[in-house]
Amino acid sequence: YILKFASITLVTISVLFTGFAAIFFSLSEMNAKDRKKYYYFLAGIFAFIWMFYQFNQLTKFKILSIDFSNMLFPSIGHIPLFIGLVWITGILISAAFVYTIGMARGDLRLSSLLMGLIMVIYNFLMDPAAQKIGIWNWFDDKISFENYIVWFLFGSIIGFIGFKINLFDKIKSKWLIHLAIAQIIGFSLAQLK
Repeated sequence: YILKFASITLVTISVLFTGFAAIFFSLSEMNAKDRKKYYYFLAGIFAFIWMFYQFNQLTKFKILSIDFSNMLFPSIGHIPLFIGLVWITGILISAAFVYTIGMARGDLRLSSLLMGLIMVIYNFLMDPAAQKIGIWNWFDDKISFENYIVWFLFGSIIGFIGFKINLFDKIKSKWLIHLAIAQIIGFSLAQLK
């Protein structure tokens, strides 16, 4: 039990640190007007993601078969606030990858779809680690295909909006790429026995 609690705590601190660091590094070179737009954008993502998961938990129309009941984190309506930060971190990291490979200055639709794909890869690496150490559980112990569809669709839509309003071009990609590598290492370590 102590080892499980320590693993959950370590991964949680890692994700929280990475999330806040991603936001901090993204803000570091923005002017006041861009920062305000950025705050609204992140708050909108946070609220939208929370509402989606709340809807998913409260209705019979379940898109995702995920259980947050074992979460040790602050929550509102059985949805941990932690999940919003996970999404924001994934979005910022994905946008940084799109910029790093030079795709963001090209076709808006292609950049958005690429961002959705990177979000799926991020989620593909994160969810097994989160389930293994008990941060959240998937019914039937398998991650649903619909989960990846949601990450792709929401990632692409959020990416489209972020690229369209030129918000992601202010992000310092180098630091976010380092944070992504650190998270990948953390997810991999969490899956070791």
